[in-house]
Amino acid sequence: MTGAPSRLAERLESLGRVLEIGAGIVPGGVADMATAAIDHATDRLRHGTDFTVVALAGATGSGKSSVFNAIVGEDIAPVGLTRPTTAEARAAVFGPKDAGPLLQWLGVRHRHGANGRAALDGLVLIDLPDHDSVEVSHRLQVDHFVAHVDLLIWVLDPQKYADQVLHERYLARLAAHGDVMAFLLHQSDLVEDAGHDAWRKDAVRLLAADGLADPAVIITSTVTGRGLEELATLLADRVAARNGALARIDADLRTVAAGLGELKTPPAEKDSRSDRRDLAAGLGEAAGAGAVSATVAAAFRHDAALATGWPFTRWLRRFRKHPLSRLRPPPPARSGSQTAIPIDEPRLQLALKSYADRRALSLSWAIGSRPSPAPRRRDLAGGPPSVGCSGSWGSLLRPAGSGC
Repeated sequence: MTGAPSRLAERLESLGRVLEIGAGIVPGGVADMATAAIDHATDRLRHGTDFTVVALAGATGSGKSSVFNAIVGEDIAPVGLTRPTTAEARAAVFGPKDAGPLLQWLGVRHRHGANGRAALDGLVLIDLPDHDSVEVSHRLQVDHFVAHVDLLIWVLDPQKYADQVLHERYLARLAAHGDVMAFLLHQSDLVEDAGHDAWRKDAVRLLAADGLADPAVIITSTVTGRGLEELATLLADRVAARNGALARIDADLRTVAAGLGELKTPPAEKDSRSDRRDLAAGLGEAAGAGAVSATVAAAFRHDAALATGWPFTRWLRRFRKHPLSRLRPPPPARSGSQTAIPIDEPRLQLALKSYADRRALSLSWAIGSRPSPAPRRRDLAGGPPSVGCSGSWGSLLRPAGSGC
């Protein structure tokens, strides 16, 4: 994934711009999800990508702790008939590197060093409480880790693999995270060998209904040992790639993008008659219309005095220069120029900026449009001035500085 961190940084920056520009427009739920994605990505990348954080999640009695102990090679997590067995998340850290700061950020207090498998060096394996526990604190822990770990492995037992709570509360909402999830059809020793294929097909069908295409599914048992080496290989491959954190952040951003993609940009309001009148007045001032109007008025007064004034006054006025003589004809237009009228550039820019500012305020999606730094003559000849990129959520998602 060469260049992946820099691409993610650009996408995070673009998402931040969308939230800033769309403040008050983006619905609260989508904005909260986007803010959480930015915060998680920032904090996770701060701890580097040397470790791959994997969590075992599942329902009461699914056998998460048994799988955890089997991968670690020691009985670290308590296993028993009392439910719930796992009251607090515990982690096994593979390899000599210190994962203390990362585990502190994750909120894991119970930690154990596991150095038995060199292929897993860099793995942080976490055993979670039951997602359907009767204890609210247990479910809150699961929700926290589901939102923060790099890879989620769901341990599904034959009795609860189709549980509605699991599919509606978690899997359907994580449809874009298929690449950072895997599924164990655990306790396969309780199912006859002839029924394993049917079990897998039904599980895949349910996952597909959740929006998870081609999920990674492994049939496992800590009693017979089935599938445990396949699981260890999957973990070793993810650890070796050193991209677990990046893959998780990418999945989070795709989920946010899907939420933003459902938003539609309201049409801009038409400019009012007063806006057009003020723009015309400003452009007229920039072109010198005010001075021409004053000169023409003076010419009418001069001619009126010549026609109706006292004889001596009319005789004196004949020696005055006619006001219209102050208006010199404009020089011939040069090749490629759209007008030969001298333009007061500061007044022109002020008129265009005022118009664009008022138009931007009338846009309910508030893109903060501004006219071009150097107003173009063709904007005046062809209609209202240009106010930058056309407003759409797609354009706002482009990295800063990428242009229209």
